[in-house]
Amino acid sequence: MNTEFGEFEKYVERIGGWGVLVDSMKQFEKDNIFLDNHAEEWRKLHSEEWVAVFKEELIGVAADLDELLKIVEGKNIRQPYSAAISFIFAKKIKFVLACQAAHPNAPLSRFRRRR
Repeated sequence: MNTEFGEFEKYVERIGGWGVLVDSMKQFEKDNIFLDNHAEEWRKLHSEEWVAVFKEELIGVAADLDELLKIVEGKNIRQPYSAAISFIFAKKIKFVLACQAAHPNAPLSRFRRRR
């Protein structure tokens, strides 16, 4: 078995199985749609800032990505869903950064620093 896939299977088991993973992927898609639907509104309010969306709710705004990641981690999100994170450019440009939300079995910092 591929070592990386074996690690992934262990992670899937820790978060509650394949159903939970699929649900989290569906939620991530909904959060990105929510982000897209509010992009113009947020461009006026949060131009040149980072925003984070979780469960179709704006959960954080910051000028610096590291600051926003701390905000997301501080939410103590217990579900293994992913937060949708994006930078709101002054001009209309689409850029989305996906990161794992703060979860006790998969801390955000582990994914952020992996190269």
